Amino acid sequence: NDNDLKLLNIYDGMSITTSSKILKKTKELVYVRVQESQSYVMDMDKTTILQSSVLTKSVKANVKYICNKKRYAILYKFRMLDYNPNERLHGRVKSAKLIPVVISLVGSRVKGELIDISAKSIALRVKKTKNMRNILNQEIELIFYIENIRDRGTSIKIQESAVVVYESEPFDDGAVKLVCIFSEDMQNESVIIDYIFNRQKSIIQNI
Repeated sequence: NDNDLKLLNIYDGMSITTSSKILKKTKELVYVRVQESQSYVMDMDKTTILQSSVLTKSVKANVKYICNKKRYAILYKFRMLDYNPNERLHGRVKSAKLIPVVISLVGSRVKGELIDISAKSIALRVKKTKNMRNILNQEIELIFYIENIRDRGTSIKIQESAVVVYESEPFDDGAVKLVCIFSEDMQNESVIIDYIFNRQKSIIQNI
């Protein structure tokens, strides 16, 4: 039963999910129905994620071929994912331009940059100081500026507390990716939601 089969890809940090259907199977290949917006992102990524109620986990597949005219794709090299790709996808977007972020923890202050943001969480790229060595599960203060959707050409200062829930292995330049959950009593949720909604519209228009 593939009636609830969905294909998932990420475009500029936003989840692109569309309904699909298995058209044909061979020993190594699966032919699936694909919608235009999905095929565009799949062609860039050369991968997609399959989700269905009959699958115990999400399945990632490579894209071998896409026929936009007949609206199908050929997938191969399937593997189960050990994580839930939906965990931070709802309303998550990348910024249109670089957004610097000031991160403070116990008197230590360092500059990073925003990777993506949702109404409840934020991902950052940052080079940690010695005082920030054990930052996982710690509360930090964040300060950054985002575009004021209601007054074009101006910015709004966002100052919020957040808890670090994930830290990546260091990149080649020594920086790490941090994923942080905003405090429940955050002050700027409505401003961030407006910003996300506007970015989503811009992203969709570019697909």
